[in-house]
Amino acid sequence: MRVGIRAITEALQPRGSEGSAVRERVVRKRLGFGGSVGAVLLFCLSLTPSLLPRHWALQAVVSGITMAIGYGIGASIGAVARRIWPRLPAAPTRAWWILGGVGGLLAAVFLGLGESWQREVRQLVDASPQTGWHPVPIATVAAGVFGLLLLAARGIRLATRRLANTFGRFSPRPVASVAAVGLVATLSYGLGQGVVFNGFIDIAERGAAAANAAIPDGVSRPDSPYVSGGPGSLVPWDTLGAHGREFTAGAVPRAELSAFAGRPARDPIRVYVGRDSAPDLAAQAELAVRELERTGGFDRSVLAVITTTGTGWVNAAVPESLEYMYAGDSAVVAMQYSYLPSWISFMADREMATEAAETLIGAVRERLLQLPADERPKLVVYGESLGAHGTEAAFGDLDELLAETDGALLAGPPHTNPIWREVVSERDPNSPVWQPVYGGGEAVRFAQTAADLSAEDGDPRVVYLQNASDPIVWWSPELLYEKPAWLDGSRGPDVSGAMQWFPVVTFWQVTVDLITSTKAPPGHGHSYHESVADGWAALIAPPGWTDADTARLRPLLTPED
Repeated sequence: MRVGIRAITEALQPRGSEGSAVRERVVRKRLGFGGSVGAVLLFCLSLTPSLLPRHWALQAVVSGITMAIGYGIGASIGAVARRIWPRLPAAPTRAWWILGGVGGLLAAVFLGLGESWQREVRQLVDASPQTGWHPVPIATVAAGVFGLLLLAARGIRLATRRLANTFGRFSPRPVASVAAVGLVATLSYGLGQGVVFNGFIDIAERGAAAANAAIPDGVSRPDSPYVSGGPGSLVPWDTLGAHGREFTAGAVPRAELSAFAGRPARDPIRVYVGRDSAPDLAAQAELAVRELERTGGFDRSVLAVITTTGTGWVNAAVPESLEYMYAGDSAVVAMQYSYLPSWISFMADREMATEAAETLIGAVRERLLQLPADERPKLVVYGESLGAHGTEAAFGDLDELLAETDGALLAGPPHTNPIWREVVSERDPNSPVWQPVYGGGEAVRFAQTAADLSAEDGDPRVVYLQNASDPIVWWSPELLYEKPAWLDGSRGPDVSGAMQWFPVVTFWQVTVDLITSTKAPPGHGHSYHESVADGWAALIAPPGWTDADTARLRPLLTPED
């Protein structure tokens, strides 16, 4: 038995001195000079400001991963250099001493600057001034993360080398090397995509499905027949999902609407169809239309179709604003298409949002076209984040969106939005990308604050709520290798002037900003609660509505969690 194990072990290892050299190079070798230079540089750059502030612990992990990326880049450059100049000497001891001294000094300087940068970013986004910045723990945790990643990378490299040597017994060395790299790459991709990613999606969906079945605190079945899940509803209360129940139960009471309007109000209509309410999207949309017919939604002054986020969530300010503006003479309809949060749905199946939007908007429009033109309510659409992507994708282009709706309010649009990309690319030359002016602002308007939607500038048909510090708007793969327009020239009001673009680093920083984007204070990051009322007022304000009315409305809207 021992002989058999020994034979197998020897077969997997290169023989003689070559095997020892391989083990020395891969496992016991000290850090490479080129890789170390890259690690130090990218560690320092990882401390530079991004769009949103970061907690010190998150910063430490980010810096450790960035160090590993820098090491890989530096090591790759070194390997290429050695290929070109085979006699290139190893870095002398003096070079290591210089790197240690200069690198340590740079790290200390950037750790110190990092605190002031974080304080500035917090101030720009109206966050608490407390940074909680701890330079020594940041450096320690970052070094630990870097070490673990380097160990994992060298383990993969060792496995590849041993496979190549094993294959080399039966084929030429170049063929063996390519075969080994290909096999390891295939296995790594299969493990990452087929096991880790799909397993993560499965676990996330199970957890999200369980959360979907819960009843949010303080939410009870409504007693209004004008909302889904209420008396006489065609949509059972227990099929609405957590966000659907929260949405329908949150309709503003008629008494509050009357008090705000100073005249008798109507009971607002809210229709919601959960993922469990019907077998597929087509059946869900058909059920939504029948529920609108039951509640009288097609007889109201305004009808809003909302494309939800991945979980089915709807920003509470969206229906509330319309209900206050129109004294309840409104109908709002939404449909759940997933259990997963938007950022997971975006990765796993963003086309589901598009299909859901196309199906629901199409079904509602088809029913509206059966009514005489002078008896139809105003049709408006709303989408936020992934919902904005789905809403846009439901229309062929801007002309179609303008022709088929009376208004569109889109908040925090991702870079994949087709109409957004069209408008931004064709903006007036002198306008910045973070607040573009398209066609003089007559049909399309971009806004971060109420002042951006001044009535003096006309009545737009499409309004984008777009914060300059929202990473969901600005994240794109091109950040890896190309300086973005939003960092070129004038900056948005809440973007640090110290933020610079660095290849790879900025992409990674903005990717991390996505994690905390929804936790930013109102009006910054991916938080659009306060600006919804201004958006609707610019698009479809009822007769006699004033800026003072909008100011009265804002504090009445339910704040985001």
